[in-house]
Amino acid sequence: MTRKQLESSVEESRLKLTGAGAHREPVTNATELVWQDLLSARELLTAVESRQRDMDRLHQTSVVLADTASEARQKALQSELAVLTDADAELTEMLMLRITRLEKVHRSWTELTTQCNELRTLLTEKKETLQQTVLDTALIPDQQYAVIKVRVFFW
Repeated sequence: MTRKQLESSVEESRLKLTGAGAHREPVTNATELVWQDLLSARELLTAVESRQRDMDRLHQTSVVLADTASEARQKALQSELAVLTDADAELTEMLMLRITRLEKVHRSWTELTTQCNELRTLLTEKKETLQQTVLDTALIPDQQYAVIKVRVFFW
């Protein structure tokens, strides 16, 4: 596999992932957005790792060709192979860092969403208590205030 074929293959994988992301339904939940980004990064990492076999074959082919190529061509071939290997390592490292960061962000958003839901539940309960107390016509306003204060703040 030549350098151009490898580059076009990586670009095709990137476009597929971008296209797959574009066809998803719009999401307003930040946790879901982070999760989708995380899945896309993992898919891209898988695609890059699957290209490693192609890189190995390219390396083997270059070793075979190096025996019959001129010294100048051997150096050019080694140089191109080194550039591709470095780019592959850099891309893999960048994706691993992105995945790690997205996993942290996803955990944080999940915890925040859970805490918001718990707060929403608590506020709903307190709202009901407040409404029941306000609608209780047997109590005078000072008694209602005392009941609300106790129920809302200490329960």
